[in-house]
Amino acid sequence: MRYSKRDIELSKQIYVYLVANLTSPQPAFVTYKQVGDARGVFHRTIRGALYYIQDRCKERGWPTLTVWVVRKDSGLPGRGCDVVEWPEVKAAAEACKKIDWPKEPWW
Repeated sequence: MRYSKRDIELSKQIYVYLVANLTSPQPAFVTYKQVGDARGVFHRTIRGALYYIQDRCKERGWPTLTVWVVRKDSGLPGRGCDVVEWPEVKAAAEACKKIDWPKEPWW
């Protein structure tokens, strides 16, 4: 997939947001709208950035950090995520907790 410069820059901001959430005392799943609002963008525009983060995670053999971003209606990640069924989502979310995520994106 080709990524725009905007996708890559937004991915860095979203990555920092997701790592802060994940490393908080009470990590929680967040909606696309919450992520968009936190970054000051319309939530439907973050898809490319989430794909970019997912691809960077795959390169390292890590679970996809984007599993923590879910749809408001279903509580599950969107179809573009590597995992979209609850048992796999839960397992991937737990696996994310075991990674020592850099505070800043490595890309």
